[in-house]
Amino acid sequence: MDLIPLLEVIEEIRIRDPDMTSTVLSIFLYVATHDDCHKQAIEEDLEISTSNCSRAADWLLDKKTLRKPGLGLLTKELDPTNKRRVMYRLTQQAGTLPNAYRHLFMADYQTWGQCLDYTLKTRDSWVHGNGRPTAIINTSHFTRHYGRGLRVSKIDQAFMDLYVHELEKEGKSPGTINRCISAVSTVLRHCARRKLIATPDTFERKKEAPPREFFYTVDQLQEMVKAANTIFRMPELGDIILFAVHTGMREGEVLRLVTSDVDFDFNVIHVHKTKNNTTRTVPINHQIKPMLERRVADAIDDRVFWEFDNKDTLLRQLKKVTAFIGLDENYLFHTLRHTFCTMLAGNGTPLHQSPRSWVTTTSRPPCGTPRSQPRPNRPQSSKCQ
Repeated sequence: MDLIPLLEVIEEIRIRDPDMTSTVLSIFLYVATHDDCHKQAIEEDLEISTSNCSRAADWLLDKKTLRKPGLGLLTKELDPTNKRRVMYRLTQQAGTLPNAYRHLFMADYQTWGQCLDYTLKTRDSWVHGNGRPTAIINTSHFTRHYGRGLRVSKIDQAFMDLYVHELEKEGKSPGTINRCISAVSTVLRHCARRKLIATPDTFERKKEAPPREFFYTVDQLQEMVKAANTIFRMPELGDIILFAVHTGMREGEVLRLVTSDVDFDFNVIHVHKTKNNTTRTVPINHQIKPMLERRVADAIDDRVFWEFDNKDTLLRQLKKVTAFIGLDENYLFHTLRHTFCTMLAGNGTPLHQSPRSWVTTTSRPPCGTPRSQPRPNRPQSSKCQ
């Protein structure tokens, strides 16, 4: 092993303060070889006490004491995700030191932050797919608790048990906890398959309660539309509720709808950028056609439902309406999609015919339709009343 780069770094620091202790040097090298590490990680990995760590780290700050200046190699600030935790980072001055020492102490991918960044840049579904925003949210919980400088070699089943305990204390549901565990596992396994780190453990999951499919009744839909139009004076919300329940389109698909996607000549809607990265067509129900014609004519920037900037805005407004008519938080915008299939079945449409009766697609048919079922030669139209 070539120790010349290490000697250069030590001498570069000793020039600034010949009285520097070995603990101060260890803390500097630890911060330099980890991304945005927090004080607790330094204490655990270097096995030093809290008071000793504080005194040694202060030596590396701008001010060692009230009267003595420090070395100015580190900055100390509160973790924005946890105000009770202190984070250390290199200053620009420290960044001018030789970088060769990194390869003496660590592999290129040894910390959680490095593996996370690599996965976000190279995992196809997290780069080009619709799963990137969700992946960032689910992995951020782990980063919030343990920081980016955590060594991946420490992440085993026993460590994840402690992580699950922390999530449970925050009131996270078993389903949310499982998604957080899966996000961590995905990052580690993605890097392990590329020989960047050792193969990680297979983490246990929490047992989840059987899912319950909610749907709106016809009376509830009428009350929602009436409340949106009259009580809350949001006719655009009434329009989007009717549109969703009569097309079965997902929330993101509805918000991305532009005027060129609506074809009144063939009486269909072309849906692009679907969940399965396919394109499908949805027939225009006669009950929403007048409203859709009006909205296409009045569209702004070609957006049919231009009043809603994002999903959060739409969900907040929908929550006001559902709470007003006495529904709990389990009733979401996606519940309108469940209601669409429920209404088809309630009107007598056979389940094996329902996908053909409202959508033409190359993706897997919704509503759990088995592929072995026969398809009708001519699609049958269904009216959601």
